[in-house]
Amino acid sequence: MPRNNEGASPSPSRRFSAIDTNGQFPPPPPRRDTSSGSGAGDGQSQQAQSQRQPPPIPRETKYTTSSTSRQNDYEEEQQAPEENPGSIPRTDYPDSSQVNRRPPVFKTGPTMIPTKYDTRVFDVCGKYVCTTGFLTRVWDVTTGELVLSMSHGETVKVLCVAFKPGRGLEDEGQRLWLGTNIGELHEVDIPTQSIIASRAYPSRREVIRIYRHKKEMWTVDDEGRLLIWPPDESGTPNLQYSYSSPYDRVARGQTFSMVVGDTLWLATGKEVRVYRPNANSDTGFHVLRRPLGVHHTGDVTSGAYTTKDGGRVYLGHADGKVTIYSSTDYTCLAQVNVSVYKINCLAMVGDYLWAGYKTGMIYVYDVNTNPWTVKKDWHAHDSPVVGLILDPSSVWTVNRLQVTTLGTDNCIRLWDGMLEDDWLGGFCLSFAWSADANVRVEARLQSRDVEYCTFREIRATILTWNAGASVPHSVRNSSFIQDAIHPENPPELLVFGFQELVDLEDKKITASWSPSALTLLLLLLMVLQRVCSGEARSGTKTTRNT
Repeated sequence: MPRNNEGASPSPSRRFSAIDTNGQFPPPPPRRDTSSGSGAGDGQSQQAQSQRQPPPIPRETKYTTSSTSRQNDYEEEQQAPEENPGSIPRTDYPDSSQVNRRPPVFKTGPTMIPTKYDTRVFDVCGKYVCTTGFLTRVWDVTTGELVLSMSHGETVKVLCVAFKPGRGLEDEGQRLWLGTNIGELHEVDIPTQSIIASRAYPSRREVIRIYRHKKEMWTVDDEGRLLIWPPDESGTPNLQYSYSSPYDRVARGQTFSMVVGDTLWLATGKEVRVYRPNANSDTGFHVLRRPLGVHHTGDVTSGAYTTKDGGRVYLGHADGKVTIYSSTDYTCLAQVNVSVYKINCLAMVGDYLWAGYKTGMIYVYDVNTNPWTVKKDWHAHDSPVVGLILDPSSVWTVNRLQVTTLGTDNCIRLWDGMLEDDWLGGFCLSFAWSADANVRVEARLQSRDVEYCTFREIRATILTWNAGASVPHSVRNSSFIQDAIHPENPPELLVFGFQELVDLEDKKITASWSPSALTLLLLLLMVLQRVCSGEARSGTKTTRNT
């Protein structure tokens, strides 16, 4: 149904670089019913729209820029920017007119792993995914096989889990850190299925969060005490090693927290505080004097971070909104209504923002258009999605980019973060693959190659040697190769073509590697080595045994 603003035609989706400056929050455009021009018809249309599944059909509104200027000097940077709710850029619901609902499943391997027990905490690294609670279990995502199951007792419950950094890429995903409700930290070795180290938290309080920051591990208890575990001489954190603690504590009662660069963003309800755990003073530990979130209308429940555009932080709220902040000057860039349902989890996968809802749905948004575009949505779980994790290490460990989700239906599901089926454009989903489809896929890939490839010209020389007309030994004293490749400015690529390596008059001989061919190759290598090293030009001679 077409939608028009009063006195203006709707503007198409466009990139953020072309934004309109307006310091006021734009009024919502009226909905018009094509079957009736009365105001009552407009009201009925809006009422019916509010009852649809999220996100509702988009309204064509525009971004506005914040009236708050960026703070550059150090003194002002320590202060949260002034946030006027009327000046925050806002947009209405994303455009879902071109959405597809194909679940992005992998073509090989398991797509679902049932946990077979009640769990809400999990982590994934490479080929292993771990869930925890009263039990800790680890599965191989490539086969779905259970590789570890560990009970912690009737009263001991693990509240947080994180994979420990490895010494190298081959050691990633081999060990876990667990934080319990009785104030203990455990390190679990997956190959041996054993706890190899344990340590009591200094406060003996519940350990509620474990973060991985580069080669460090950060832990937080329910009283807000933050501990930093630096790597030891082996290059990895060690529970038996000494730890450091900032001068002050973080806020208690957090509803969400995540690591952004070298800082920790921690939300308590609607307020968001930013800390720098490795700061040398109390003033440096508290990055902002006042918390962010003056304009937030719902509790912060989730978040995601991307380094693009100078660094952006996306915060999801319980009322279905997403607020965008700059990670450098902490200004609010925009606020987007994406749904009427609670956003349980967010993850930035490439250029797309993935969102998991309490309805069990997952939406994929293109955040580079105005308004946002819904690229994909599907029913991922039979109950609320409680966790959504992008695992970058899966690219080099299992040769795919996987996104892992956990629902209250106690199922782990694996999704293709590359959205391969959508890249193929659906050519081979319902029909047999054809040469024409292959051409279209290749054309589509080439249209975006400049985004991922760097091009430069190379010089190549193609040589042909007729071994039948000129015996192989004649190449030893010939200047043909030297004249062809120009050693003073040699090409980057040499292509040799050989002719008549066998006697063409002998019908019994087949084309194969003959002694003369091998001799020719060895002689060519010798001459090339001499030419490239400058021996041929200086007239020196070398003797080699072949």
